[in-house]
Amino acid sequence: MNYQEFIQPFYNSETKTSGLRGIQSQGETAEYFVALAFAHEIPEKYISQPDTYRRWYTGRSNPKSTLWKEIEKAFDDKRFEEYSKELASKIDDEKLIDLLLAFDIKLASGKKANKMYFAEALTYQFKAIANGKGSADEIVKQTYYSKEKPAVFGEYIRKAKETYSRMTVLGGKECLLDDCYVCNYIGTKRGVFLRNKNGLIIDATLEKLKTFDRRAETKNTLLIANGGMGKSLMLQHLFVDAAEKYSETGLLPIFIELREFSFDQVELFDIIVETVKNMDESFTPEHAHQMLTAGRCQLLLDGVDEIDPQDINSFQRKLSNFLKRYPDNQVVMTSRDCDAYSGIKGFVHLYLLPFDKSQSEDLVGRLLIEDDPEAKKTVRECIDDNFIKKDGAFVSNPMMLTFVVERHSTLQSLRAKRYLFYKEAYEAIVLDHDKDKTAYERIFRSVSDSEEFTTVFQEFCAVTFRQGIFSFDSDTFKIFFEELESKKTVENPKKLRAQSFLHDVCATACMMYEEDTEILYIDPGFQEYLFARYYAFAPSNEMRELCDTLIDQSTTTFRRWSAFRMLYEYSSDKVEVCLFIPFLDRIFKDRDDRDSFLQFIKIGYKELRYTVLDQNLIENYKGEAGVMNQMNTGELNEPKTVILSVILRVMKQFNFVQIVMYSPKLKYEKLVQKVLLGEYVGAHFGDESGNKLLLRQYLYSEFCMPTFSETHDISRCIKDQSGNCICFGNEYLISTEQIQTNSDEYQDLIKELSNPDNSLYRLYEVVKNYYLQIKDKQKSNKFK
Repeated sequence: MNYQEFIQPFYNSETKTSGLRGIQSQGETAEYFVALAFAHEIPEKYISQPDTYRRWYTGRSNPKSTLWKEIEKAFDDKRFEEYSKELASKIDDEKLIDLLLAFDIKLASGKKANKMYFAEALTYQFKAIANGKGSADEIVKQTYYSKEKPAVFGEYIRKAKETYSRMTVLGGKECLLDDCYVCNYIGTKRGVFLRNKNGLIIDATLEKLKTFDRRAETKNTLLIANGGMGKSLMLQHLFVDAAEKYSETGLLPIFIELREFSFDQVELFDIIVETVKNMDESFTPEHAHQMLTAGRCQLLLDGVDEIDPQDINSFQRKLSNFLKRYPDNQVVMTSRDCDAYSGIKGFVHLYLLPFDKSQSEDLVGRLLIEDDPEAKKTVRECIDDNFIKKDGAFVSNPMMLTFVVERHSTLQSLRAKRYLFYKEAYEAIVLDHDKDKTAYERIFRSVSDSEEFTTVFQEFCAVTFRQGIFSFDSDTFKIFFEELESKKTVENPKKLRAQSFLHDVCATACMMYEEDTEILYIDPGFQEYLFARYYAFAPSNEMRELCDTLIDQSTTTFRRWSAFRMLYEYSSDKVEVCLFIPFLDRIFKDRDDRDSFLQFIKIGYKELRYTVLDQNLIENYKGEAGVMNQMNTGELNEPKTVILSVILRVMKQFNFVQIVMYSPKLKYEKLVQKVLLGEYVGAHFGDESGNKLLLRQYLYSEFCMPTFSETHDISRCIKDQSGNCICFGNEYLISTEQIQTNSDEYQDLIKELSNPDNSLYRLYEVVKNYYLQIKDKQKSNKFK
């Protein structure tokens, strides 16, 4: 239908009568529809003479394509609604039936004409002509009929609601979406952990997605989120809500799982027909065309990232063509954050956000509503005592929180062996997630299957963790990837490239995510678990090489000891034989006690901070003031190597040692760091109260300055009769290398440190006894 054919029914040249009130000529008819598109303010350069409009009516000339382009730009959703309403008011009621017949619309017996439906159908037709630069398929009839029958396809609505109103939860158990689903907030910016609710879409509906931007309606939306955030469930939620409103809106929601189709072989239109027809045989391609043309469909396309990579270009091309042909329907798609949607244009990107505390608690309550109250208590205790980080992925990611809740009965035992918790979590996410989705096998772009992926990824985790690397940019990610030996073991090494592997890590396996320029683990425990898993199954010589790497790494490099705990839980014998014994051999093997102790200090600690107190002076002032006790003082010394820290943890020893001594021979002036001044403070001892002697630290360099009393508040310091602050002791700092190389100079210090009552020597003895025990225990083992 061209513009001439569209406007001619509105003016009868023979009778000189018009179907539009106030229109009195052919030219006015042609001008009216164009002027209405611009709200009767045609741009000056497009204003034409009356004769030009008349020639448009008769077909002797046509509006220029530039005019149609301007009309198309002006014709937004708001203008569409206003256009329809004004056109309906302009149509002469007495001419309505004749106009309907002119567009081949025949009313059933007893059926009244609906002028508003007719005006909307005419508006769709005019807009299609503008989009087509002067011509388009004739759609007035089918659009009017589709509006007349918004409640058809009831069987489809019923069956689809029944299908999508259910979800699978604990142990494969099904429940109603309304009972167990907690709706994510939706925002305009990606974020792993929720900061605030400003500008978010809460309790999302298709209508809210369409109207959230106050500047204009949004027909096409792409919902983006990491794995396990509930993208499919969000679409189910949107579908069920829209299906409930279908009889009111006449908008038909259609849920399509994109992974089920090969877009090299099928068109999106055919998929829509098949999807509805599978639940309602009365639905035909003609119905689909009518409703899509009229903008009466709401398409929910799930899993752009799950389309076969070989099909993605075909999908993008066919989606683009589909939207050009049927531009007036609402389309909402989901995808993980990946390049699968990079070629899709015209979609607003919105993001499913992680749960906040209230949403997490709501989900726990819903999933455990029929269980013992103790189950909820167990889950909350695991969160509250930081076994699961309160602000981490296991609480904010719905799938991972569901995993925790599913295992509420075994959480206590899993807490005892942390590696089992992450082992089960990894398998649930990488191997089991989506297993309830029909016709879907997770597609890895870089490897053949999840086993190959795990082989490569666990080496990546091991290599990076042992160097204390926990986050990456694209360059460092690639550098570490290129060094992996396991790349050589996969079935098809040619497709295992850094970019495809990064896609699988983030989008397919959901182990990491990209935020701005950083690539991060979704939970640090997965890197730690896979580090432990890698070395638990690695050849013994690799574990011994790990010892050489870790001996120069401090505990602070690794933030926490969880990874080493998991490694020890995985294979305590292997850790003792290949990590602990080689390390302890460097201290004890073929050495006497004195040399072993010095070696223990040198290998175990970078420097020693020790305190020397003047005990006689302390006792004198405690007696004079009736002080009941002395508050302890002294710096803490932490091992310089993570291996010793892990050994101490395994032995259930405190990781820090405090060294306090009393010999005046240890007062090496060049080692002094701080002075200890005293003051009395009130204290309670059961039912009694009194004073304590508090020793407060001051820098020695500042104490020696003449201006010390002016720059420091010493009003409470204990002073002698001359008003000078009394020094009760000093704190010293010495590198262990100095002790080793200048043993003669520091023989008094070595002698005092070697005293069996010295805290450092007591720790040495505990470690030595442990060494002897595991040497004896591991005389015969398989780790050679």
